[in-house]
Amino acid sequence: MKENIPTTKYLFDEVLKDLVTFEEDKILLSESIPKELALFLYFIMPSFVRIIFMPDDIYCECGSKTHKHVITEWKMDNKYQFYKYYHVCPKCGKSLKPEMDGIVEGGCCYTWEIRDYIIEICSKEHISYGKVAEMINDKYNLDITRQNVFYAHKKKSDNYLSAKEDKIKERLQEKNITPTGFPGHDEAFCSSDREKYAYFAMIDSNNQMIINDSLFLEKDYRDYLPGFIEYSQKDLTVYDDSTSPNPPHPLLLPDFKKDTLIGDGLREYPKIAQSLNMDFHPCVFHKIFKPNQEIWNHQSKINKKIESLKNKKERNQRIIDKKSRINKGKRGRIPFSDKKRRNAKDKSTTLKIENHEIDAKIRRLKKQYKEFDNYSKAISNIFDSDTIKEGKRKFNTLYNKRKFLPDEVTKFLNNLKKDLDATLSYIENENIPKTNNWLELFFNIVFPKKYRKRFRTLWGVKTFLRYGKIRWYERIVLKEKIQIDKPDNWTKIKNKYATTKDF
Repeated sequence: MKENIPTTKYLFDEVLKDLVTFEEDKILLSESIPKELALFLYFIMPSFVRIIFMPDDIYCECGSKTHKHVITEWKMDNKYQFYKYYHVCPKCGKSLKPEMDGIVEGGCCYTWEIRDYIIEICSKEHISYGKVAEMINDKYNLDITRQNVFYAHKKKSDNYLSAKEDKIKERLQEKNITPTGFPGHDEAFCSSDREKYAYFAMIDSNNQMIINDSLFLEKDYRDYLPGFIEYSQKDLTVYDDSTSPNPPHPLLLPDFKKDTLIGDGLREYPKIAQSLNMDFHPCVFHKIFKPNQEIWNHQSKINKKIESLKNKKERNQRIIDKKSRINKGKRGRIPFSDKKRRNAKDKSTTLKIENHEIDAKIRRLKKQYKEFDNYSKAISNIFDSDTIKEGKRKFNTLYNKRKFLPDEVTKFLNNLKKDLDATLSYIENENIPKTNNWLELFFNIVFPKKYRKRFRTLWGVKTFLRYGKIRWYERIVLKEKIQIDKPDNWTKIKNKYATTKDF
């Protein structure tokens, strides 16, 4: 026999008794009533019945009982006609009004549902406020303006983002995700309000947590670079502690784990790493990109030449075919008097010789193209080695042939020789990534290129970046959706009136 199953039973008549009072030509609603129930009554009641919100607590701060004073109009979502009953204290004269915190915030007429939907849209995509207004109007059959959307987003986004950021900090602590000592740094550039900015970002190369990020004016970004990297290696969590009103200077705080800085080819990185007692590993992708780009440029020029020669050969062949039709079906030696046929034959012969020369040029160009391919593969093979010793051997083999190599390859080999050990350090240290690709992915998720010139205000840039960093933590670092607890009025009512009985 099955055990008794606990069943939750809602005392609906008791709920309505506390939330709704029916009178002859009006309905009095508790200020804690859910939006859905208020709208339900709005749609089913005749138009002459006024639906009025009442304050739950009718006692003033001074302790006196307030009296009903005046009824004012109020439109929910700036569309549905409701009313508010204001009370007044007979002793101190203070006015008391229904707040309806579960439906709206403060004096706003647009409900939490609409404002939450605005945040939901803006958190997923950078979209104009006009488009957001259009989507809301289509879904809820309203007439909200882009200006209302902007104000709602600006007022609500900070609380939403702060709540999510606090949740992320909790999850990082629970999972014990901390800097491992192998930070990667890169920057992206954007514009806003006619100013150009550099966006610095530093993430851990092993667990991908964001160590630090900040916006600087582009003209000053090289001046701020050393300080940003140095401060990023400090444990600044003390500044988030409200119980420490006078925290020490950041440079006096303890360091995170420090081992190797990973970056691109910026010339300042090695000196900065050395000043912080860190090694520096240059990103292999950035290291070989420039020589490969020059090789690709040469190959592109070769391809254009080959294409041009092929087109010329095709034009010659069309002329040859045209001239050949003049002598078609005619045999024997061409008479000296037939200048037309003689000229056609001479022209065809000249063009055939020219086509043979074109074929020889194309073969030579294809050979050059293949040689450049071999140079590119030889460079890549250095970084595909299983050991540092093997990588150095491949480098020396290519380096000893530098006199016979193109200038671009020779220049690359001379530069690589200066920091060969640092560049190959990733081979035998699994904590050092081969490339700085995590930063490239970070910018693709947090700050894609297509958005970097769209912003009109610095606030818009910073808010967009906060949304992006939350996406980064959800997708890459924590690999889970961060949920915010939002108790609504329905939940409060269920908790208040629900009873559990065993049958």
